[in-house]
Amino acid sequence: MRDFHFKTSQEPIAVPLPVAASMLGCSVRAVRSLIWSGKLKYAKLGKRFVVSVAELRLFLDRELQVLR
Repeated sequence: MRDFHFKTSQEPIAVPLPVAASMLGCSVRAVRSLIWSGKLKYAKLGKRFVVSVAELRLFLDRELQVLR
């Protein structure tokens, strides 16, 4: 059996909803609401929902543009 080694970055490319909520400083319910309203894109891995870190940054950039 081969032993494959992959380089991993320090930062994950996608995080589960509780981590996304923590990163945004809000509740999981608020993140779900953003997903349901179409403001935040997500992926479903099995039964779990995850949000890419890049998508979280894009979302914040879009929201900050609205405030300007």
